[in-house]
Amino acid sequence: MMIATIQRAKSVEQIESVKATNVTLSNGRTAIDFSSNIKAGDLCVHIDSKKLLEGRSSQLDFPELVVPLSVLEGPEEMKIGISKQPWGEQLQLGPYDDALVIEEGVDVTAELGLINVK
Repeated sequence: MMIATIQRAKSVEQIESVKATNVTLSNGRTAIDFSSNIKAGDLCVHIDSKKLLEGRSSQLDFPELVVPLSVLEGPEEMKIGISKQPWGEQLQLGPYDDALVIEEGVDVTAELGLINVK
């Protein structure tokens, strides 16, 4: 189940009542950014809270969230960077051939440790 995916922010609008922004994503969904670091055009991680909470109490209703790509980074070898390939540059997480290519639609549920949520 894809709970967290890479998406592009199409537009960002400040929510006046709280310190957050409402982000419209390339997949047509909207989500909340509490970090207020995401700008229009940025790639980010979209977390579908409804899928994350599926099977739990129906009274739990959290908004969908977006967070910066930096949440994917870990130890030194798990940094996000540009990799030069014969077909051009690509954004990736991790070293060499085992890297995760970061582009719209990529499932990053496992990388965030959400795969075993029950």
